[in-house]
Order: sequence, then C-alpha cells, then structure tokens
Amino acid sequence: MKKVIVLVLAAVLLSGCTFPGFATKKAGLQVSTSTGEKASVFVDGISVGQTPLKSEDLKPGSRTIKLVPEDTSKASYETTVSLTGGNISVVNWTFGKTLEESGGEIFELSKGSNRNKSELSIVTNPDNIIVKVDGQSKGFSPLVLDDLVEGSHSLTMTAPGFIERTTNPKLVKGYRLTVTTKLAREVMKQGVEEATPEPTPALTPSPSPKASVKPTQKPIAPPTASGSSSIKTTTKPPLPYVEVKETGTGWLRVRADANGTSEELAKLDVGSLVPYLNQATNGWLKIEYQTGKQGWVSGQYAVVHKE
Repeated sequence: MKKVIVLVLAAVLLSGCTFPGFATKKAGLQVSTSTGEKASVFVDGISVGQTPLKSEDLKPGSRTIKLVPEDTSKASYETTVSLTGGNISVVNWTFGKTLEESGGEIFELSKGSNRNKSELSIVTNPDNIIVKVDGQSKGFSPLVLDDLVEGSHSLTMTAPGFIERTTNPKLVKGYRLTVTTKLAREVMKQGVEEATPEPTPALTPSPSPKASVKPTQKPIAPPTASGSSSIKTTTKPPLPYVEVKETGTGWLRVRADANGTSEELAKLDVGSLVPYLNQATNGWLKIEYQTGKQGWVSGQYAVVHKE
C-alpha cells in the first residue's frame, strides 16, 4: 500500500500560540504544497506571493484563499479560511489534475471550552471516515477529541478509494485546533492504480498524505443522521451570498452549529447559491439555506460573494 506523508517541520505554527512581538490584532497565514511545487497565492482576490508563503500581517476574519499551480495541467484550489488575531492558520495542499484528485488540510485555531484541556476538532471530506490518533482508532469523522495530552500527535484519516493523509498537529491547553482535511480520490487507469510520486517535505510546516487503495471497492457513501435530501438553488440572491464549490461528493452538509459534529439540517448541491448572514466562525459560514431556515456550512467548500 502506497503512503504519502507530509512532515510538519515547525509544529509551533500549528499550535496556534500567540507569538512574541506578533500584534494581537494581526493574523498570520502559512501556505505550502506537499510536493514543494510552486503555486500563486491569492487572498480575497489579491496576489500575495508564491508557495511556500508565510504572512503575519493580515486582517483577522474570514478570507478567501486561492492557490493557482504553475503546472497548468493541474486544478486550482479555492477555499475560505478563518484568520484569528495573534495566530497563524496553515493551509497545505496537494494538487491533482482535478479537484477530486486533489487533497490537503487546513489548520485553524480558536479558544477551547476548557483552559485545562487541549481540543482537536476533525472535519473531513468525505466524512464518516476512519480517524486514528497516534495509531489508535478514535472513531469516524467528524468528531471532537478533548482527551488528548498537550503536544504533538500523529493524525491519520483513511477511506477506501481515497489517498490516506497523515498530519502531525501540535495541541496546546486552552485551545481547540480544527483540522479540516480533504482526501483525494485514488486515480485508476485501466484497472491499475496510477503511481503517485513521493513528495519531499515542505520547507514550511505542513500536514501529510498517505495512500490506501482497494481498487475494486467503491468509495464510502457516508450515511447521514437526518437522511436529508439535497437542495439546489441556482437563483442568485442579493449580496452577500454563498456559493457551494466542488466538494467531491456533489453536495455540502448544512449543520445546526459551526462544527462538524452538530446536527445535519440539509444538504446543498454543488453550485447552490444561498444568502450569507454575515457570520463566520472557525472556518464556518452562517447561511439561510431555505426561506426562514438558517444553518452553517464549512467555508472550505463555499465562497462568499460580497460584490
């Protein structure tokens, strides 16, 4: 079984600590690629440089991040990241020929519910996949763990038909680290697994991919708690509004609260346009998914249109 691992070379940046001399009103962003390939980085449509990128002078809030690889045969990636003052959010991405064949992680930090505990929130696409911490199974995504000791851990997420990813987040007491992971589909060619080159460690902190393949087994079709059917709304609402981007599953879950473990209210088809309620927290966006009905969607698979 092929495995791809991305090393975290500077784990402190994933801990979400406030850095000495780092203005608390400013937020940081670090962007890298698993293979070290170059990509242009845009924040809210403005070019800020190339990968590997590290910026410590950004305005806190929900920001649209877009990565455009130099290799034009590969798919660009766009997502929304929640930046918080005094902390650095980390994006690590592995480009594929299509978005389905691409994968990566986003690390975002927020205050925890208990200052004496270190919390790890895990959100994945697809969800309902096996999560292992330090080699031990912890259940299926999405989930929140608050029984882990402070410090570095090995986090592995795997599903049949997808490339397994392993990251090395560092947890800190009093904080919740949210790791949002997208698994890339295994590429099959004439019934044979297509080789994936081993990446070299990025020069900046990055999480990691691994690959587990079962060529004859179809990807997991995750069950939903509510059994809700998907909704598609393509009529453009007044600004601001949210557009559901490609998710790899064809739809995006709407949840009751801004986390991956809360109740599922509905599913929005890719391409849906829904009113944005001008609230964002921990990478989640508050929307009106039907008239008079509100919920939250992951900003990793949605983009806010304000003008």
